[in-house]
Amino acid sequence: MLERQNDTENSVVLVLTTFSDPEQARQIGTQLVESQLIACINLLPAVESIYQWKGDVEVEGELVGIMKTTRQRVEELETWIEENKNQTSLGQIKTDHFMANSAL
Repeated sequence: MLERQNDTENSVVLVLTTFSDPEQARQIGTQLVESQLIACINLLPAVESIYQWKGDVEVEGELVGIMKTTRQRVEELETWIEENKNQTSLGQIKTDHFMANSAL
């Protein structure tokens, strides 16, 4: 049964990001799980991204990372991403409109 979570600091927040390289995705995902900034990350391989960069339309293969964390950890995770963006090329989109299986 799916139910909407109450808005508390332990509410689940999904953060979406992309990686250019599978090894980089595994390294960063492992580091974030070990540091407990995220509970887990799902890596979805072989997506194609189309975007505009410096006036040109680019097409690249990437991996999508779906990170699960709590509202309480979001600010720390955003800070980590900001501090490491030059090394990791991580961007983020977060959503807290999340339906969870009540058995989880």
